[in-house]
Amino acid sequence: MCRYCRYEFNGDADGLVVTRWMRAHPAVTTTLAMFLYVAFQIHKAGDFEVITTVELLHSGSLPVILAGVVLVQLPLELLILAIFASWWLFATGEMVNKAFAPLRPAMTRAPMLSDPRTLPQSVLVAVVLASFYTSPAPFFLLAFLVGLAATIMARRRKAYGRRLAVWAPRALAALISVLFLIMLGRPTSWVPAEAVTTTGGKVLSGYVVSADSDWTTLLTPRWTNHLKPGENSLRRVPTPDITARETCVFSYDNEFGDVTRLRTLQLISVMLGGPWPVGMTPPCP
Repeated sequence: MCRYCRYEFNGDADGLVVTRWMRAHPAVTTTLAMFLYVAFQIHKAGDFEVITTVELLHSGSLPVILAGVVLVQLPLELLILAIFASWWLFATGEMVNKAFAPLRPAMTRAPMLSDPRTLPQSVLVAVVLASFYTSPAPFFLLAFLVGLAATIMARRRKAYGRRLAVWAPRALAALISVLFLIMLGRPTSWVPAEAVTTTGGKVLSGYVVSADSDWTTLLTPRWTNHLKPGENSLRRVPTPDITARETCVFSYDNEFGDVTRLRTLQLISVMLGGPWPVGMTPPCP
């Protein structure tokens, strides 16, 4: 008798099982993804040093860190959401066009609420509008152009060409991947940079991750170029020794041109002859 005959083989691959579980538990999947994203950002802020990362987690509150990281990366996040909504709308439009293409001459326009393209298009419009008010002009322009192209393609009355149906989703997925990698690689902090002055007149520049009546914890990442060789990026200063704290901005935040930092409304105001916006936060000493 064959010793392997008693085993029953499951026809579903492990990848399909994982995919079905993720679809059945979207809240758990989203929470886990956000936790991993924030953990990576904390690890990156600590220069990928385990001890520094543990100290950051001990010093700060995880919900505060999560909210800060999400808000700091909001322009890139909105751009990624806009491209994802464009992919969603494109895929839904392809499904509708394939299903109803033979019936086009005999059917009338479907009601908006029953049209499966309404939900992805509403999400896309909401994200693009949020990007218009909160994101730099280049981010909004890219989100608007991609969303406009996806809307036109999704509302056409015939099925997509074979090449377009294959390569357009791949191009959007590749663009999302590139933007996500850029977001992961960009230096991120969940609190504003500050210049901390002590009683001896020494000025320390960094991010105050925690403060109480006894100690103030200051994080100064390596990429700021404000650390001496061999100096620890995480420093604790006695709170009674601090005489002043002022917000500042590191040079990294100004490495892109001024035009790319302008919000869309600001750029429109400048193009109409308005004054050029001036940054109110001084550079970190």
